[in-house]
Amino acid sequence: MRGLPRLTQVRSVSKAGLSVVTVIFADGVDTYFARQRVLERLIEAREQVPGNVQISMGPVSTAMGEIYQYTLVRSRPGRRRTKRRS
Repeated sequence: MRGLPRLTQVRSVSKAGLSVVTVIFADGVDTYFARQRVLERLIEAREQVPGNVQISMGPVSTAMGEIYQYTLVRSRPGRRRTKRRS
């Protein structure tokens, strides 16, 4: 994925039988432009892996994406909590 236009980060997580690669582009990059570039790289990768390995691209938004975490802090002493939004 390195060398894609306006690419900012590539992250990966691998477990037995599953690898997930997250490709992050700069703000303002058209989603479909970015997905087309990633798809081109995936097609190249399919030619280089064993036949029993499946490579696919997930939907635009998945349960693993679009998660924001922040902390609400009271101005006076009290309980602090973390809230997740998806």
